[in-house]
Amino acid sequence: MVQQNNKEQQESSLLIWEKIVSIFSIPSQNEILNYKQQSQNNIENNLKPLFNNVRLYKLESLVLDWYFESIKKYFKSTLSNEFWKFFNNVNLAELDSSKTSGRELKFINHQFALSISLLHKVFSYFKFNLFLFYELLFKNESYNFNFLIKKLQDLLITNIMHTTNQQTKYFNTILFMFFERDFISFTKSFYHSKKQILNKEEKNDGKDFKLKVQQEYSDGEIEEEEEKEEEEEEEEVSKSYIMMEMSFEDSITDINIKEDSFMDLCKKLQDLNFIVISEEIFTQILFKKVFEYIETRCKGVFEKRFLKSILEWADQVIFKWLGMILLSSTKNNNNNLFDEDEDENSLKIFNQWKTRLEFSIYENYSQQRISELFDMIVQYPDSLPSFEDLSICFQKIPIEKTMITNLKRVLHNRLLHPGANTSDIITQYISTIHAMSIIDPSGMVMDKVGKPIREYLSQREDTIRCIISSFTDETNEIYQELCDYDPQDDDYLNSFMQNGASGGDLYVDEGDNFSNDDFKIWNPNKIDGSGSGSGSGNSNGGNNNNNIKKKDTISHLVNIYDSIDLFINEYRSMLSDRLLSVVDFDLDKEIKNVELLKLRFGDTILFNCEIMIKDMADSKRLNTQIKNSNNELKEFETLILSQLFWPTLKGDEFKYPKSIQEKMNLYSKEYERIKTPRQLIWKQHLGLVDLDLEIGSGNIQSFQVSPIHATLIMLFETNNDNDDDEDDEKELTLEYLSNQLGISKELARKKLIFWLNNQIIRETSHETYQIINKEKEEKKQKQQQIENPDQDIDESSSDDEDNMVVVEEEEEEKSTSAKEKEEQMRVVESFIIGMLINFKTLPLERIHSMLTMFNSEVYTSSIQELKAFLCNLTNEEKIEMVGNDYKIKK
Repeated sequence: MVQQNNKEQQESSLLIWEKIVSIFSIPSQNEILNYKQQSQNNIENNLKPLFNNVRLYKLESLVLDWYFESIKKYFKSTLSNEFWKFFNNVNLAELDSSKTSGRELKFINHQFALSISLLHKVFSYFKFNLFLFYELLFKNESYNFNFLIKKLQDLLITNIMHTTNQQTKYFNTILFMFFERDFISFTKSFYHSKKQILNKEEKNDGKDFKLKVQQEYSDGEIEEEEEKEEEEEEEEVSKSYIMMEMSFEDSITDINIKEDSFMDLCKKLQDLNFIVISEEIFTQILFKKVFEYIETRCKGVFEKRFLKSILEWADQVIFKWLGMILLSSTKNNNNNLFDEDEDENSLKIFNQWKTRLEFSIYENYSQQRISELFDMIVQYPDSLPSFEDLSICFQKIPIEKTMITNLKRVLHNRLLHPGANTSDIITQYISTIHAMSIIDPSGMVMDKVGKPIREYLSQREDTIRCIISSFTDETNEIYQELCDYDPQDDDYLNSFMQNGASGGDLYVDEGDNFSNDDFKIWNPNKIDGSGSGSGSGNSNGGNNNNNIKKKDTISHLVNIYDSIDLFINEYRSMLSDRLLSVVDFDLDKEIKNVELLKLRFGDTILFNCEIMIKDMADSKRLNTQIKNSNNELKEFETLILSQLFWPTLKGDEFKYPKSIQEKMNLYSKEYERIKTPRQLIWKQHLGLVDLDLEIGSGNIQSFQVSPIHATLIMLFETNNDNDDDEDDEKELTLEYLSNQLGISKELARKKLIFWLNNQIIRETSHETYQIINKEKEEKKQKQQQIENPDQDIDESSSDDEDNMVVVEEEEEEKSTSAKEKEEQMRVVESFIIGMLINFKTLPLERIHSMLTMFNSEVYTSSIQELKAFLCNLTNEEKIEMVGNDYKIKK
């Protein structure tokens, strides 16, 4: 009995299986394509008894596995061949979007659309059958219909595109060409539609809107695309393809129709799961277009803000096009039978893509600007808009490390080298401070970027002097910052009193004085360096972050060194030079500068400078008093210095002429009478002398010189104070001059150079000098011409005949290349002087190697040519040679 029942069950199962196979066996290709879907209710009612028997005999899994295996065989043997037949006329092995013509691209895209339509029809057929299986066999079980669809999609992808590596490559290339072509076409249509809309609004203005569109669409890309389209149209055959190929001639209605057609195709791709597997293609296309757009619009242009317009472009073009692809199902899906969560998932994927692309925009823009950061700093403040955009990127994405590394490298290569002047380095350092404060108001980036600049500047001897000069230069922005400083807005003086004298950073974080209760309500700083503003309890503690004082430009410059004393001492030295060169006792500017510095750095540290200015005022008053009491001192003025408060004034002592020494003694007596018991100690090397030199009859020249220069020329006056020709032609030797002044011969020779350059004296023979009397020499020449007229004629004729060739030969010898070489060496002279100032002494080989390294475009001379040029500079007394090293001559 049991055997009979089993036999009956097997027979029944076999009948059911045969019926299932007969109903759901794979039909022919044409039958699938021409299949018309019947009413779902009718089909379920007709098949429900059969599927109930399948469930009764537990054949569900067997039926499902059989059906998927049948689908797999059909995909592999039939559908795959049908799909690739669409591309039989295309050379897939040499397919390249950059080399393919517009006509071929249109053909490929058309064939691609037809092939996707075929796949989608087949897919829809099998999807509907699987839905019947799910509804009649698995609905009441814990079975997910999405699993069946995913399996169907995987079978399609595996057996159509991924059969071989070549097929995978070909399909990806076709898909890339399709989407890239469509993106370009969509971009053109966007600007054309924008043009149409705005043309209506600006009809009465008569504006050429095409120029506006071209400005937005990268660098004339519109014109290039139009020309390309015209060339393609000439090659086009009469055959037309139903594809989304937009042009500038399309109306808005036509554009909408083509967009709908494209979205319908994207819906099919999404159903087939091709959109998901094309993520790498989207990434490649969109990221490439973002990079090209940013580079074309922004490269080298720093005077405008671009980030906002780039984001608007992305929103109107990139995201809209991406939405047409990813959100096509949410707009075109009128059938909610299969997937209720499809819209939500598509929107989620779209938002993820949007976030990725926004990040890419910030990243590409910041990379573009970081690569040009040094040029932006050089052009500051004109480049301010670019820094403002970069500050937004700094807050959005992590670019701090990249920016610091890149900028430090560029600064080292282009700024921090011996050929750069210290003043130029300081100027760029100040611009860097301003720029980094825009990007990162907290100052963290500037501290890291500025460290190598500060270290390099601290090694240069003239850095302090350059900085102090900027403090007192009314045209410098640092001076303006000094004038605008308000001590009520800063706790600098308090921090200085605590830390200034002992060194260290003069700007101290007040948070260092937190109590235990303060730490409980402490909050970290925001990215802009401001306090978080949150917290409760103690009102002072709640705002602890707001008490952090940001360094201004002056504080950055001062903190190059460990102590403020270095700057004050240098300022005192510079103030001394300025005061000693003052003739009319006009001290308004210096008084103002000292008061500004006192406001900034405090009264105590500038006390010596105040005394120096007070000495000037006291000297003026005392000179007036002494002149009124003694007529012999009417033309004699003295600056009386308080020795303890002025910097050490070193110089070469010498003997004054007796007439001057007598007036000095007389002035000392008058001073001792007024200021008993004080006495004067004369600094003979300091001071200024106004001289009027009369050589010959009526020829007067005025000079303002140092006392030693005046004493030298007065020695010639002593021997040339009568009208005898013999006395006029008397010559003084260098030894005689040095003995009269009590100085070395070398110092005397150095001081005589001034009068030699001004053609007051001349060297008649070795170490022998004489006053130049031009009037007397002209008389001698005229007398000689009268006495020997024939000699002049003969000499002139000989000059015409004999010396003409010599002159021509000399001009030929000094060729154009020689002149260029001389000019070239004069250009690098400033670099040589700068190197010797910074490094004190350098040998010939080191100078040659450094010029070759840092000025290869300008300096092309050999080491022998450099040696000759340095010899010329030595003769000009600009430099001197000590041993084998060169240094600045002092």
